[in-house]
Amino acid sequence: MLVKNLKVGMLLVPKEGAIFKHYKAQSARDETEHLECYTLRSHRVYQRYADHSLAKQHVVYLGKAAKKHTDTEYYEYRHRVFVPALGREMRIASECWRSIEPLDLGRPLQ
Repeated sequence: MLVKNLKVGMLLVPKEGAIFKHYKAQSARDETEHLECYTLRSHRVYQRYADHSLAKQHVVYLGKAAKKHTDTEYYEYRHRVFVPALGREMRIASECWRSIEPLDLGRPLQ
């Protein structure tokens, strides 16, 4: 999926063979929490999450977020999605857009 093709309110799902994963970590600067989406065949470490309840759920695209940090050395994910399975808004990892597609209403959710 190309970021330029995103529209607010779009329903998005992982492509066939990909999964969503909730990522949360504590760093020296702050707590990091975001959504990731990876293909299982290329990221074997994520295969253990394939049966997780969030793995194949849909998300709603909310648009681009303002920067939290003003310094240029700190990278942050700028696109926001609402994750119904978690009941909250999250940012999504930029490198994951290639593994995400719009929901095809002809294809049932898994």
